[in-house]
Amino acid sequence: MSVKSPNLNSDERSSSLTKGRNKTGKDFRNRPTVKSFIPDDIDAYCTVHSGYETDEHRDITKQAKEFAPQTPAMSSDRMSGAVLRTLVTALQPKSILEVGTFVGYATQCMLEGAPQAQVTCLDWDERTVNMVQERFGKGAYGHRWRILHGDAYDSMMHQINHETFDFVFIDADKVSYPKYVQWCYDHMPVGGVMVVDNALWHGRVLDPQSHHDVGVHDANTWIANHSKLTNVLLPVRDGMHICVKTA
Repeated sequence: MSVKSPNLNSDERSSSLTKGRNKTGKDFRNRPTVKSFIPDDIDAYCTVHSGYETDEHRDITKQAKEFAPQTPAMSSDRMSGAVLRTLVTALQPKSILEVGTFVGYATQCMLEGAPQAQVTCLDWDERTVNMVQERFGKGAYGHRWRILHGDAYDSMMHQINHETFDFVFIDADKVSYPKYVQWCYDHMPVGGVMVVDNALWHGRVLDPQSHHDVGVHDANTWIANHSKLTNVLLPVRDGMHICVKTA
């Protein structure tokens, strides 16, 4: 499965990547948190007026902070969770794939929004797999939820390669983003929706340097250039790239 090379022309590439700065000259490459793409007061207003949080959601957020105190933003939150819940509520997919689960905040939101969906999660970390297994496997969602432990792409190729998914959420290894989005495109029906998280990657997509930066940028470009996808890249949190398979 080959990765499609970006085909932005030189003017477009220069405009989007010029020294990692916008028209104000402000540098976006080293932003400290995913929330700082917009002013804090606007962010707070949007969050308060988006979706909802229960004690269950707050417990997942607490678990994320305890598990990874240096990087709690690895977890989805109220805003990104509200986007996912709203999308699946509107679409009512029958099958959902989550590539990268961490402690399960996004999982919770998608299970809530699509009560008829079978949800498959992929994650490599045995510790977080055990956490979400405890949370979802034994509760009300257990009959329509499963998690596959191991390398996500290996699981795709060897365990679920025969399956299709109406809705996909990708939030995993950034180096592998290009092959994730291509595999998921091939395993979605027409009308299927894919959401790629961290699509702005702390602003580093403006001037990709590391393999992680390049992986996210190449995935964005592959989606944007695909003739059978309609898409929008939103500056929600660290960027959410939403696309629909049209043919």
